[in-house]
Amino acid sequence: MKILKFILTCIVMLTVNVISFIVLNYIHNLFVSQDFILCTLNSPMSTFGFIFIIIEDYLIIKYFIGDKHLRENKAYEGLINIISKKRIIVPVLVFALYLIIPSITVFTDDSIIHRSPINIGGTVYNYSDIVSAKAGVRGYTIPFISYKGDFYYIIEFSGGEKVNLLDMGSENTMDTYSVIEQIDQRLMQLNVEKEVSTKHFEKLSLDQKYINRFKRILNNK
Repeated sequence: MKILKFILTCIVMLTVNVISFIVLNYIHNLFVSQDFILCTLNSPMSTFGFIFIIIEDYLIIKYFIGDKHLRENKAYEGLINIISKKRIIVPVLVFALYLIIPSITVFTDDSIIHRSPINIGGTVYNYSDIVSAKAGVRGYTIPFISYKGDFYYIIEFSGGEKVNLLDMGSENTMDTYSVIEQIDQRLMQLNVEKEVSTKHFEKLSLDQKYINRFKRILNNK
């Protein structure tokens, strides 16, 4: 009986997580124009997506098999005590959704629209409004935000906002990371100041095709 409950819980968790992803992706697409070339879900707000899924999975586990074993684990005890309170969990879920949904930056051939929870309408920038770029490979891990061996390409706008082009998102192309290289070439033609670090490059664990692409980006000045 316990095994059946466990299997059922896993199936429900997987189903609900997939449905949540599809719904969130659909809502995000409402903010994305059809002529986009790149769309990023900006960190650290994207982290709240993981928080949303964690709370969602906890509620499913609690409903089907109970949370006794989770509470016995000291690593989860504090978190469980917080999210198990009904007065807290609903506002937290709503707040997480509010932070996730509008936190996107949409790139087209002509302009960039940067949205945030405090500016849902977004600010429209031209590529000439990008004042600097920073590229390299992460040498450390920040849980749920970035991981060791991740390539990053961070641009800064004249308004002070920063966006990592490698944040969770989507490209309107089948050739992965090619848009990043195209944007880099465009910024170099505009003489945008670019800071490059080749440190930790050996930590990249991707197909050689993509490693070569990132190498070209770093060498393009």
